[in-house]
Amino acid sequence: MLVMHVIFYSKESENRSNVLIAENIASARQMKTKRERSSTDDLKTNSLQGMMQMHCSDFEKTINEIVVALKERGYNSYEQLQGYISLDDDSYITRLNGAREKKHTLDMEQIIKYLKEQGW
Repeated sequence: MLVMHVIFYSKESENRSNVLIAENIASARQMKTKRERSSTDDLKTNSLQGMMQMHCSDFEKTINEIVVALKERGYNSYEQLQGYISLDDDSYITRLNGAREKKHTLDMEQIIKYLKEQGW
C-alpha cells in the first residue's frame, strides 16, 4: 500500500509540475506579447514622428517598394497590407528587399488611406 501511495503521489506531483510548467510558459508568452506591443507602440510613435517629416513622395516611394516586394513573392499586395493593418501582424509583410523594415517608417493611417485610394 505504501508503495502504491508513493507512486500515486509521484504522478500527482508530476501533473502539478506539468501544470506549473504550462502556467509558466503561458505567463512567459504573455510577457513577450506585452514587450512586443510596447516595442510596436514605440515604433508607431517613432514612425508617426517620422511621417510628420516624410513627404508624400517619400511615402509613395516606400509603399511602392513594399508592394513590389510583396508581388515578387507572389502575394496579393493589397490583401497582405490589409492583413497587416487589421491584425497588426508584421508577418503579412515579406522581408524581401527590406520591405518589413521599410514598413516601420510608414504611418498606419497613411497606409489605410493608400488602400482606400487604391479601391480596397
